Amino acid sequence: MTRLRWLAAKLGCVLGGCILASVVLTILLTWWYTPYAQLLGAFNTAFFNIEGLTPIARMIFAFALAVCAGAALRRTIPAMFVTLISYTALGLTIQLVLRPNYLPPITVTGTDALLPRDQNDWVLDSGVRNASHHIVAPSQVVQACGSAGPEATTCIHAHGWTEFLTYQPADRYWLFQGIETSILLLLAAALVALTIWIVRRRLV
Repeated sequence: MTRLRWLAAKLGCVLGGCILASVVLTILLTWWYTPYAQLLGAFNTAFFNIEGLTPIARMIFAFALAVCAGAALRRTIPAMFVTLISYTALGLTIQLVLRPNYLPPITVTGTDALLPRDQNDWVLDSGVRNASHHIVAPSQVVQACGSAGPEATTCIHAHGWTEFLTYQPADRYWLFQGIETSILLLLAAALVALTIWIVRRRLV
């Protein structure tokens, strides 16, 4: 048996078991966390990371990353360290930078920013801006106009300020799941290709 065939057989068996375990765990965690999601919203980071295909794709990416690091470094402890650091860095980048911008967020201003919205909408930013579109500090708004109510709204407008709300609507949730799953699977495929290249290069 060639090294590549041995690698494919081993990866197939281990990856299959990991996918099965990930599916079972995803189902259980989704069932357990659903009541909390109804309070916190589906876009809540904790819920988004454990529902749908995203956690399975994340596991496949982590597996591919670990195998690639092991093939490149050929030492277990350094490969584990590189995998942990790389996986954490990518996860934070996705959550903080990419995910909020998979599609351009919607911004509403004025009284529209105060209207009730779907609890599953993902609010990215909100507050009050002045005529130059600079954000007015919440403490300044409260000091000048109070905290809430029609009187506060009238006062805000009298100062030439405008309320704003930037959000991702709830109906984009599954689209965002699909986008993130695709990104993770493409990265995993690239890592698998890199692993094969490393192994084949050593055969030359």
